[in-house]
Amino acid sequence: MVWSHFDVAWEEGLAAARGWAEVNGHLLAPLDAAHQGYRVGIWLKNARAAARKAQEIEQRRAESLPVKSSAGAMSDERREQLEDIDASWRVEWQRAFHLVLLHLEAGRPLPTEPGDVVHQGDCAADLARCSAGWAVRLIS
Repeated sequence: MVWSHFDVAWEEGLAAARGWAEVNGHLLAPLDAAHQGYRVGIWLKNARAAARKAQEIEQRRAESLPVKSSAGAMSDERREQLEDIDASWRVEWQRAFHLVLLHLEAGRPLPTEPGDVVHQGDCAADLARCSAGWAVRLIS
């Protein structure tokens, strides 16, 4: 008997995330990443959004501001499950840096205009905006 479809969906996504990380060594999956047919890139994007919501709620409570709802916020237990797989799973700049590095290692120039190049489902120019400095220092 299934008590919670949300819990089942979480466990399926977590299993796919573990599998993807075992193969790739990290959870900095691009949006179009899949593991055994499961769209782990989208699942991780949604997990990062839920973690941000939880962080925003925590910040509002720390500032004694009202919180309308905690629906959609990630629990500490779920955040810890992902951190056990890869401690940097929700660090956006690190994910962007990794994708820009792959782009540069493939011999492609660093784009300068938004929308110039799409790499693994992400706009490389937008990624470059937040990580170009690190990429340039790394390859210099």
